[in-house]
Amino acid sequence: MNVSYTVTLADYKAALPLHRRQKLSRRLSFVLWFIAVPVIATIGLIIFLIFDLSKVMHYASVLFGIECGLIWISLFLPVWALYSTRKCYKQIFQASGKKRTIELDVTDESVRSVIPGVNEGKFFWSENMAFVADDRVILVYVAKKRFILIPSSFLSQAQVKELQATISRNKVGR
Repeated sequence: MNVSYTVTLADYKAALPLHRRQKLSRRLSFVLWFIAVPVIATIGLIIFLIFDLSKVMHYASVLFGIECGLIWISLFLPVWALYSTRKCYKQIFQASGKKRTIELDVTDESVRSVIPGVNEGKFFWSENMAFVADDRVILVYVAKKRFILIPSSFLSQAQVKELQATISRNKVGR
């Protein structure tokens, strides 16, 4: 099966949560930094205001430094995540504002992925590969943290079935 496609920013953004859901450590890290830290910062801010208004200045000064750090982290991380997502997308999938066409060749022996000017790789099914998909993207893992991104919108039903048949024949894990 030979496929040529371009990856959009929306496809890349859809692949990142799917990638994050594959490991418990990635999910816990996301929950810690993007949910728990802002909640703790909000609770600490409320406690700081209560201590400050009740004139318990000893605890208010201790909480002030912790609160400044937590609020800074809570505001910085989402902005940094948006920035780094766009930056990574542009570095991999765009060449000076022009989208790169990715060529994918799937056979019974290997997967060959070519991103012109960036990367070319041939990965054999006998290696430790994995496969995961949802309704928007398909990820073929070639290493623990490296995957080939295939948007589902570029594949026909026959191509999806052919890819799934190739994966099942080669006993690729999920």
